[in-house]
Amino acid sequence: MECKSCGSPLMMEDEYCPFCGAKNESAARHIEDMRHYNREFTRTQQKVLKESKWYSRYLAVMLAIVLAAVANVAVIVIAQEAYTIQHYVNKWYHQSHREETMAMLREWEENGDYARIKMYYDKTGFAGLKDAEEFIPVITAYGDMENLRAYMVQISLKAVTDSRRKYDYDDGYEFEWAADCITNLYKTFSHENYKWYERAYEGIHLENLEEMADTVGMWLKTYFYFTDEDIEMLPGMQKYEVLSLIDRRSSEHE
Repeated sequence: MECKSCGSPLMMEDEYCPFCGAKNESAARHIEDMRHYNREFTRTQQKVLKESKWYSRYLAVMLAIVLAAVANVAVIVIAQEAYTIQHYVNKWYHQSHREETMAMLREWEENGDYARIKMYYDKTGFAGLKDAEEFIPVITAYGDMENLRAYMVQISLKAVTDSRRKYDYDDGYEFEWAADCITNLYKTFSHENYKWYERAYEGIHLENLEEMADTVGMWLKTYFYFTDEDIEMLPGMQKYEVLSLIDRRSSEHE
């Protein structure tokens, strides 16, 4: 650059012309710009260092979270693969041992050993054994009966008060759960559930379901004071109607 007074060559950093002594206005602006640049550079450097320290401080935690998430995904994938493999193993076994498996299930049912049939179903899902679907109504009814009995015992032990029957957060849900079991049971007993399974309501299956229905009816009369007319209406009732009936009959006998 040149001096505006004498035209002599100047460096950007020269505040005054070395030849004529005139002040270099461009140098003043340059120096101020450099000071501003240095301030911004220092501020940015400090910010970067601060963030780097934060990153280093929390890097281990972040990596642990990422690794835990990856491990969880891996576990889910492995579990799914194991389930799929087991499904095909069960399917192959049932297709290869259909007759003996069906004979085993029938023997258990004849002996009233519904728990073993349910455990076998929970374990294998009857994969590849379509004929075994005829046992599902009995299995379902057995599971609902076990749950219903447990809820009725809880209700009796608690000696539930009228306020608890309002289904507060901590108490009273046994009534609702019992109503759910009763609704499901009578849909099974009335053939509404699982009616698409061939032979599900024939022979020993039907006999056992009728025996279960008699047992449940006796429980409902004993624990909830249901009448014969109440029990006859149960197949067509919804859960909220059963719940209302339980509350009404229980209140009448307090």
